[in-house]
Amino acid sequence: MQVFQYRERTGAYAALDERARVLLTACGVLATLVTWNPAPLAVLAVVAVAIVPLARVSWVEIRRFVFFAGFVITLLVFFTWLTHGGTPDERRAHALAQSLRMVSLVAFTAVLPFTIEPPRWGATFRGLGVSDRLSFAVELAVRFVPTFAERFERTVRAQSARGMDLSARSGPIRRLRKLVPILVPVLLDVIVAGEDVADAMDLRAFGARPRTWSGTRRFGGRERVVLGLGLSLVALAIAA
Repeated sequence: MQVFQYRERTGAYAALDERARVLLTACGVLATLVTWNPAPLAVLAVVAVAIVPLARVSWVEIRRFVFFAGFVITLLVFFTWLTHGGTPDERRAHALAQSLRMVSLVAFTAVLPFTIEPPRWGATFRGLGVSDRLSFAVELAVRFVPTFAERFERTVRAQSARGMDLSARSGPIRRLRKLVPILVPVLLDVIVAGEDVADAMDLRAFGARPRTWSGTRRFGGRERVVLGLGLSLVALAIAA
């Protein structure tokens, strides 16, 4: 089970400073949230989806995530369309705007975990002016997902080796019922591991005074162009 697996990439997007990528995502999310106009939302959706191939994220890596996100978006839009008041044209316009909104939010945010190395998240947010403690908390939160997935997969394999039938032929409902008793202890194990890391950092007086972060990059001309693009998206959404 590989969830948001990072790997080294090449290309224009990978050459950008991580701070520029985070700022572009933040601008895209902000622009998406400030408008319900389908026209700027369509532009935002196109830009967000175009970032995925530019980031060299392959279909094989994101297909499970795309299927899951597509199912959730379809379900939410369908129920919103059923319950939303107004004329049929207004309901269709609202459903279209909601679809574009959710596609934009998913596409803007999904690229980051695939393209930013987990140990780089703390330094990235520290470079944006966030405190040391909060920057390290963000880094731990990003590491939580792959750590949980790895431990869950290892536990499932161990239980299968001991005779527990977790194959697809047992049926999705029955399989889910068998996975729940595994999910809870693994989740608690990961939370306890995170608390151990936090305690270790406190014992070393982390955050008591400013610290340095290794591997900082230069925020140059390309990054300023990307930041200008993000701000232009926000201005477009506000003006619409």
